[in-house]
Amino acid sequence: MKYEIEIPGTILHKSFVVLLIGLGLTGLVLLGYQNSPVGQNGQPVLLSPRLAELTRYQHYAKTWAGELQAIQAGLDSLLENPPADLLVQDSRVNAIVDQAAVLQAEVDDTTVPPTLQVLHTTIQTALEQTSLAAAGALTWISEPTTDNYTIAWNALRAASAALAQLAQNPWMQQP
Repeated sequence: MKYEIEIPGTILHKSFVVLLIGLGLTGLVLLGYQNSPVGQNGQPVLLSPRLAELTRYQHYAKTWAGELQAIQAGLDSLLENPPADLLVQDSRVNAIVDQAAVLQAEVDDTTVPPTLQVLHTTIQTALEQTSLAAAGALTWISEPTTDNYTIAWNALRAASAALAQLAQNPWMQQP
């Protein structure tokens, strides 16, 4: 004698839907856990919209500081060891000026949380000083005199000092 057990399709369908929802929720929890910032105790931090905005801007500021450092390193290299070929000098300094202009546009287009307005002003100052150093390098390459070299070198020192001041901001030192 054979017995057949028949499971209605609606129960099977509902079980499948519940299983998919459970797997989806588990996946979202794991994804959120892996991508959440961690606090000092190593536990994930729940971000309010305000805290998320502060954290996002802090990340941007650290990225911009790294880009400013790279721009200044390029200027330092150009001033310390200028290539003999004027076209190579022109190409390098124009690439640096373009990189500074792109960074300026990015900084200008970013919304600044009120709490970080002072940090933003410091970033702007460092960027302006770096742009002045790049302009000084352009002038020196256009007219390679000792005076123009000194102006470019002093502008780069001022830019480096502004970047050092940026690095001292407590928001730049937090992980």
